Amino acid sequence: MLIGEVSARTGLSRRMLRHYDELGLVSPSARSSSGYREYSREDLARLLHVESLRSLGMSLAEVSGALADPSRGVEKSLAELARQTRQRIERERELLAHLEEVEAAGPGDWQGVLAVLGRLGALRDADPRSRQRAVLDAGPGVGAAQLVEARIGESETNVAGALDWAIARAGDEALPSLADAARSPDSQVRSRVVRALAALDSSGSTQVLRELLDDPEPGIRAGSALELGRRGLPDVAGHLVALVVEGRNDVEAAEILGELASRKSGNADIAASLISRLHDPGCSADARCRLTQALAEIPGADVNQELRELAHHEELQIAMTAKAVLSMRSEASSER
Repeated sequence: MLIGEVSARTGLSRRMLRHYDELGLVSPSARSSSGYREYSREDLARLLHVESLRSLGMSLAEVSGALADPSRGVEKSLAELARQTRQRIERERELLAHLEEVEAAGPGDWQGVLAVLGRLGALRDADPRSRQRAVLDAGPGVGAAQLVEARIGESETNVAGALDWAIARAGDEALPSLADAARSPDSQVRSRVVRALAALDSSGSTQVLRELLDDPEPGIRAGSALELGRRGLPDVAGHLVALVVEGRNDVEAAEILGELASRKSGNADIAASLISRLHDPGCSADARCRLTQALAEIPGADVNQELRELAHHEELQIAMTAKAVLSMRSEASSER
């Protein structure tokens, strides 16, 4: 078969076929009666093998080596090809995401595209001050999704604060991106999501925070419980009592428990929960002291009675803490 026929049947250009010939990859091995070089059946089969291997992403040099020694390094080569392909796919995904960012901004012309690219680029600037200015000056072209993306990657406190402010301005438009980020396998990302959600006071953000109460990371559970408590949700009291016991953000947790109890909703339950943990045999002396201190914020006669009993506790530290709390409550009562 002459080169023209091979080109027509395979879809390969004559130039590519000649290139294969020059490389010694596939060369016509027969001759026609007129003396022209022709491709034999074996040549055509080898050509198909070349194209099949090239479809895996192999270079011509790699194809030549594979055909020369079919048993050489198959597993290693396939693993490397798979790695390279994953990298290409990731680069393509990043490019697609970038294109979608620009498209979402709705630039009317190429000058608009350049302006959007400038604003998005500023959010990724190496200088924190430039990033902060970009957030504070953000206008059209920087959407909620881009702000969330910047927030979950931001480590500088001032820039993070500016991004929280911008996300709060974006409102519930930022919720889908925040909810997605809340499911990230990276605990640092989830922790930043909690802080961003704290600035976004809405029913949607409250729901995402509730889901994060079951996070495997203690710090994320704590941040979610504290923010939900600040929003006046009494059903997180159990989580806040647990923080007091653990000694994690215990002072803040106790203050929020006091605020919840002062609203009368769940007051008895909060007091009962604190007192129950005080009498837990597995509770350490330090935890009992923290729980006793937390009772200072909780109104009620049953709390006063518990404190009077604790004032005679066999552990001196707990007894002294209870006496100090009773004195403080007595002074506060007389002032009222």
